[in-house]
This record gives sequence, structure tokens and C-alpha cells, in this order.
Amino acid sequence: MSLYKGFSYPLGGSLQEFVEDKGDAAILRTSIINILFTYRSERVMRPEFGSGLPGRLFEPNDIDLQDEIDKIIRDDITRWDPRIEIVSVEFNDTEVDNNTLIITVGFRDTRTNEADTQYADISVDSSGNVIG
Repeated sequence: MSLYKGFSYPLGGSLQEFVEDKGDAAILRTSIINILFTYRSERVMRPEFGSGLPGRLFEPNDIDLQDEIDKIIRDDITRWDPRIEIVSVEFNDTEVDNNTLIITVGFRDTRTNEADTQYADISVDSSGNVIG
């Protein structure tokens, strides 16, 4: 039995897959992606909602950028979704190429206080598109 109701990515597939219970981790993972890839001022009725992450995607991939993105992820998720506690933010910049940033966000559901940590893998290519 899920605590949360909602949609999760990917949205494609059959009607049955679309309406079935997605599970709490999938819904929270979708919330993380929605927050991080929404530009501030993109939502007309809530212009302060979103993240500073999209504006950093074309910066040179170095330790300073990774430190800045780590702070952005922790601050913005904490601000916009109190259900999520960020446990870890890890960068894998050796797997693909210099134009792709792979971030793994470890998170925990604050309402269930489960010790299990879930992960959201976020990959962004050189055009700023979320991949994977």
C-alpha cells in the first residue's frame, strides 16, 4: 500500500501501466526530477518554484561545479518537497564523456522513516536534455 498517489516517469506505455499504483519511491523520484529540471519563473502561478540546476548545465564540469550542484540539489529539494531527505549526491563523470553529467541522488522518505535509501539517477547530455 502506497502512502502517496500520483504519476511517475516514464509516462508512456499502456493505459493499465499509466493508472497502476507506482509506489512511493517512484513518485518521490519523479518529484526530484520535476523540481531539479524546472527553471525558476517557469511556472506562471508559482514563479519561485524550481531549481538553479538548469542554469548550471553548460558550465565546465569540474569539482567547483559539482560542489555547487550538490548544494543546489540539497537546498532546492529540501525547500520544495518536505517528504524527501537527501542522503547523498554522487557524480560519475567517467562513464560517458565530458559532455554528459551523471548524478546519483540518494534519498529517504521522511514520512516513513525507513532506513532504506532510494536512488534517482539523473543524466544530462550536452544539449541539456535529461537522458536515461
